[in-house]
Amino acid sequence: MSPPITKDIKSIKNNIVEELDIVHEIIAYLNKTAQKNFKAPTAATKRLVNARLADGYTQVHFKCVIDTKVKQWLHNPEMNKYLRPDTLFNATKFEGYLNETQRVRPIQHNSSGPLDLDFSKGENL
Repeated sequence: MSPPITKDIKSIKNNIVEELDIVHEIIAYLNKTAQKNFKAPTAATKRLVNARLADGYTQVHFKCVIDTKVKQWLHNPEMNKYLRPDTLFNATKFEGYLNETQRVRPIQHNSSGPLDLDFSKGENL
């Protein structure tokens, strides 16, 4: 006989479903961006993603790492093979890859509209 369904069991089930959704989203993004075909439900992939999530990283962090490495490695035959979960999401590499994205991140402007540049005055030398 199975235990009665309690709030604790429902909470655990909801957390598992949410984690699986996040893993699927991240792997789908990797597959689309890197032109790969990885499976999200594999034990190794779930373990890697969940470990980084447990470290406090978010989906945005995963996407930043994927974007950076795809830009660097997609068209490099020697490095393309490393566009895979066990390389990108590895505990020893993930933070370093994420820091690379922060160095090359475009400048964010706080204004809500486009920049208004006035070129009519020329340059003062």
